[in-house]
Amino acid sequence: LTQTATATATGLGATTATSNVNFGVLQTATASAPPATPATATATFTNAGKVKIASESTATSSAAAANANASASTTGLQQIVTGTTGAALLDNSGDFAVTAKATAVADAAALSNASATAQGYIAQASGVGGPAITVKNTGTFTTQADASGNNNVNANATAMQLVGAGTGTSSTPVTVTNSGTIKAIANATDTNATATSLSTTSGANATGIYLAGTVTGAAINNTGTIMASAATNFADTSVLGVGPRATAILIAATNVPATGPITVNNTGGKIIAQKSNDKGATYKWGTAIDTLNAGSPVLINLKGGAAGPGKIYGNVNISADDVITVSDG
Repeated sequence: LTQTATATATGLGATTATSNVNFGVLQTATASAPPATPATATATFTNAGKVKIASESTATSSAAAANANASASTTGLQQIVTGTTGAALLDNSGDFAVTAKATAVADAAALSNASATAQGYIAQASGVGGPAITVKNTGTFTTQADASGNNNVNANATAMQLVGAGTGTSSTPVTVTNSGTIKAIANATDTNATATSLSTTSGANATGIYLAGTVTGAAINNTGTIMASAATNFADTSVLGVGPRATAILIAATNVPATGPITVNNTGGKIIAQKSNDKGATYKWGTAIDTLNAGSPVLINLKGGAAGPGKIYGNVNISADDVITVSDG
């Protein structure tokens, strides 16, 4: 499966190029039934081959003081299921790639703005009790955004966004099982910047797995690699949305019932969050796991595997009610 959208604008005056692949694949399933009667909604996507969903925009203005604007946005797969049972199911054993690239070129006296947004997989499950969200990845799942310009330059990449929206005493069961590679890569280049200069309007943000909403018994099980990588050519800052930001696993969900935990199990796997302000020549820690905005306790189990110890590269930001257990190397 290949879907692409491209836009190119070149001229002596101001130029604008915009490309969008809103949904490479969109699946929706809605089921309703009388009370106490199952309403099953299921959406399934299986890939054992190659999926490529891409957008690319290039805007070039060659006249003095003529601005250039480029925007590219890509969403690979979105599943929306509503019912009392069922599931949003993703099973990837192949190569799944979602990319967005925006390049804006203008005279030094003009402004060139570039925005690239890539979202690999979005799943939303809702309803009383709620269908499940189930992800199995044994292949390679890559989401990448690249942006280049001299003014507002922003690249945002999220590999997987899983949103539970169930209601009642139980909500959305979420299970992610990864023995392959899940990657989110964001690169932003400000052609007027340097590695030590500050940018107040540009940034690169990469998120591997983002878990949100209300969930039941959510678990992320990793024996492979989950990676977020963000690179710029300008200095890092503490300002939200500015500079490079990389988070491999971001949990902002609430478990229902509230007494149950959300679990992250890393068994001999790699969870890597890296960020760079010299275009990838060197990297430093991003955030490997972030649970600060989770509405429920999170259990983080870091274990060795059959092939040896696991690896965590990046900070682990937790709340007071979270627990980290390290065992077997």
